[in-house]
Amino acid sequence: MNTNTNAQKEALVEKMGDLVQQMYAQCRSESTEGWTELELSMPQLHTMVLLSQGPQRMGVIAWRLNSSQSAATSMIDRLVDKGLVERVPDKDDRRVVACQVTGSGREEMDRLWRINRMRIALIADHLTNEELNRVVEAIELLCLAGQRAQEGTD
Repeated sequence: MNTNTNAQKEALVEKMGDLVQQMYAQCRSESTEGWTELELSMPQLHTMVLLSQGPQRMGVIAWRLNSSQSAATSMIDRLVDKGLVERVPDKDDRRVVACQVTGSGREEMDRLWRINRMRIALIADHLTNEELNRVVEAIELLCLAGQRAQEGTD
């Protein structure tokens, strides 16, 4: 890529970041109903989202949250105390423990996702079908790029 193309891409990435931040703020400003009831910190909420994808070892949780293992352990302890997460021993190696969302935790996450979807629907009501189709296509592209980034491919 030449310098001009790099500068254009950097400007577009900057604008995309600003727009995502603005959209996120708009979704959150609608209402905090549901989110505040759980009294979760952002790292706890991120942990719940991570564990909603499946059981994880403590080391993975710490790595994904960019925290120390002791900080991740303390956070998991608080989620266990709230009844949202449980520790489960590995059936093949008793020394290994994974953390997973409890039934109650899954219900709470489902409720939060429903609130999010309702907020998205309220915003989408202000788009034409053509505009909404363009938004869906753009988000699909972002998801594809995210998958490529995780896989380390282009």
